[in-house]
Amino acid sequence: MVTRDTIKISLIPIFYGLNWFVSCYILFTLFIPFINSFLISLSKYRYLSFLLILFTVYAVLPVIGMNNFINGNRMMFFLVVYSIGGYLRLHCQDKIKSIYHTKYRNILIAALILILLGKGALEMLGVILNKPNAIITKPSLYFGEVVGIPLATIMFLTFSTMKMRYNKYINMLAETVPGVYLIHDNELFTQTIIWDHIFPNLNYITSDYYLLFWAVKILGGVCQEFCVNRFNKQHRIA
Repeated sequence: MVTRDTIKISLIPIFYGLNWFVSCYILFTLFIPFINSFLISLSKYRYLSFLLILFTVYAVLPVIGMNNFINGNRMMFFLVVYSIGGYLRLHCQDKIKSIYHTKYRNILIAALILILLGKGALEMLGVILNKPNAIITKPSLYFGEVVGIPLATIMFLTFSTMKMRYNKYINMLAETVPGVYLIHDNELFTQTIIWDHIFPNLNYITSDYYLLFWAVKILGGVCQEFCVNRFNKQHRIA
């Protein structure tokens, strides 16, 4: 139901915990000048030590059951990945060149294969022990940040060293991403309609057509935003 409060919260979601990624991003940008001053002041060795400590406390310790107040904190996640990006820019520019693309690509492929093999091994172990939820769900939860952050870093290095020509279709697709996210992640208006009625995710979890369902859903969202962008551009030209 649309009320005055829901409209107010939707207009300024940053103060009400909605649209977490964009809201955190906006808040985090307020601290970037101060964070930059700190990171630039560090020597290469101290910067690397800072990253190792930060990553260990944020992502590694929870794996062994040592949860802490920064684990899972979304602003801390931004600090971790931003600091990694800063280290690459300040101290690894000589390694971000096209000559290293094949190396990074091979590491990325190997990492993805290992993740798939690991998931398969966990599934088999779950079947053998007759405890699929305990074997699969918990490691996925605990290892998400440990695996995801390094994987995202090597993926960034892979694409940043790739020689790519300008492609208008890729750019048009990229334009749709923020809009698709903001429309589909609105908890007060569109989220329930989309995920519970139009695309009832939970109803398809055990279906043989689960992957097809996800593919159609993603394609539909992209096409929707693409059409909106095209209409807006034509309207401005007119």
